[in-house]
Amino acid sequence: MQEFAAKVALTTGGNAGSGRAIAVEFARPGAAGVIGGRREKEGLEVVNEIKATGGRVMRQHTPGLISSSPATVELLPSIYFSTSCHEV
Repeated sequence: MQEFAAKVALTTGGNAGSGRAIAVEFARPGAAGVIGGRREKEGLEVVNEIKATGGRVMRQHTPGLISSSPATVELLPSIYFSTSCHEV
């Protein structure tokens, strides 16, 4: 079930609702994840949920559109080539 093991899923709005569900589902088949969102508490809950099942994920604060957060995009290569993600 590691069909996405060499992939990174960037989920905007990953703190809640459909974004949260998408982030959790991509983690199941092995994708490393970056959760973008504004609310830290909810984002950390999703990170902890994914990590509890052995998933690789980190949270990046994105105050607006993902295109307005170049720091998130710059993180992608380091996540893709690492064997485990860390919390930012």
